Amino acid sequence: MFFYWNKGESQTGLNNIKTKIIPMTNRFSELFGEHPFEKNGFATMNSSFTWGGMENQTLTSLMPNGYTNENLVSHEYAHQWFGDMITCATWADIWLNEGFATYGEALWYEYTSGYSRYKTDITANATGYLNGNPGRAIYVPSWAITTPTTSQLFNTAVTYYKGACVLHMLRYVLGDSAFFSAINEYAANPALKFGTITTDDFINQINTSTNQDLTWFFNQWVKVANHPLYSTQYSVNNNDSSARVLIAQTQSTGAFWKMPIELKFSLMNGTDTTVRVFNSVNKDTFTFKFPSVPVSMVFDPNNNIVLKTATTQKVLSIRDDVITPGEYSLKQNFPNPFNPSTTIEFVIPRSENVVVQIFDVLGRTIETMVNQRMEQGVYTFIWNAKQYPSGIYYYRLQTENFIQTKKMSLIK
Repeated sequence: MFFYWNKGESQTGLNNIKTKIIPMTNRFSELFGEHPFEKNGFATMNSSFTWGGMENQTLTSLMPNGYTNENLVSHEYAHQWFGDMITCATWADIWLNEGFATYGEALWYEYTSGYSRYKTDITANATGYLNGNPGRAIYVPSWAITTPTTSQLFNTAVTYYKGACVLHMLRYVLGDSAFFSAINEYAANPALKFGTITTDDFINQINTSTNQDLTWFFNQWVKVANHPLYSTQYSVNNNDSSARVLIAQTQSTGAFWKMPIELKFSLMNGTDTTVRVFNSVNKDTFTFKFPSVPVSMVFDPNNNIVLKTATTQKVLSIRDDVITPGEYSLKQNFPNPFNPSTTIEFVIPRSENVVVQIFDVLGRTIETMVNQRMEQGVYTFIWNAKQYPSGIYYYRLQTENFIQTKKMSLIK
């Protein structure tokens, strides 16, 4: 590891980086695979160098006194994996370099100072995007043919900030274990190392690693401009300690963002509970029952969907004419696989008797979640399987006019 600097520059900054570079190497190697080059180094430039830094294989350029900026060093060092080892195939795919390097800054903060510091950095990136959004997608296919201006190509709000936030939200959707496993498989894949990759190649790689089709996620966050504008209403029924929630998106672009969403309810008995639902359509409604009357609700309490605006309003009731279920539906549980809790959602278009049961792989009923008459609507229930072993389970919706069964996987 080599360090070059100009006379008169801060020795304190240089010495700090000298102490951090081996832990940084080890951490990024744990996350992304072994450091890809046999040697590396940094060199501060003179005042003619107008960038903060520039990644190069084996010797990275830094601005004058760049060693005083640990954040800059972690960004450029992450480029050794994302930009130098695997690089974008075209200018349309530049976010795969810069978004990952910007996310590397947050991951280094998380390693040195904990998750809250990581989240502070991600939130700052989101604010930078929301304040500077130029109104275009991260991925612009025409750039693969016609190179845009430098200011468009390296737009900080979209290419850097939004790119990093997309990776954070992918982590939220997948969970830490699946996310970091997928990123490691991507960076350590011998078929990709020291080569180029397109955005669609990357999506296919993540789909393969996670054994999920996440094309919907990347299409909306990477290939569509802007972000969702959420307008949420909720009402409380004191008689049966239930709450009904309506989640709507009000952006005028015609795009809709599907996402898992957390809702935190504070109850009259002094406790609180957080449920996770999958918002798959506009004006989605959900009904929850609690052991005590809910008194308030917070939408996305941990701000995991960082690229959004959101308002929440408590109302006397959610009007049935806002959304009327048109047909029966038993949705796939989410997440799946899960550990230990998962959300089961179903739709009934008319008032009737409803039974929802959980079965083990031998077909034995292990839990009955619902067995009562219910009004038309969209219903969501959380199944906590902490007392059950890993394996395949089935859940079934049965009414007077409909029956459907789906499979789910518990992995501990």
